[in-house]
Amino acid sequence: MNTMAITGMVTQLAISLIAPLGLLIYFRQRKWLSWKPLGIGVLIFVLFSQVLEKILHMVMIDSDGTSLKWTDSVALFVLYAVLAAGIFEEVGRYIGFKWMLKNHRDYLSKR
Repeated sequence: MNTMAITGMVTQLAISLIAPLGLLIYFRQRKWLSWKPLGIGVLIFVLFSQVLEKILHMVMIDSDGTSLKWTDSVALFVLYAVLAAGIFEEVGRYIGFKWMLKNHRDYLSKR
């Protein structure tokens, strides 16, 4: 592996992991961020968009991943993909705010 490839990988690691974590720590030290809303947001996102939505995709999309099981229409595939993403992410966000973050109406709430 050449030096440029390794340099690129290290740079990508710094941008994708170290920079966001550094910003989180900085915002937390400045009291601009509470960990509870952040953690619940991450949990909700992973559960709804990465777990539940993928289960629906396994039922609806062919094993080759290029069409729906019941039609080859590209337009219907795009419509399905857009609606699935929107519904799962927004329902997850609603559940998070309605039941898990009742008292957290801003980034600084401590309750």
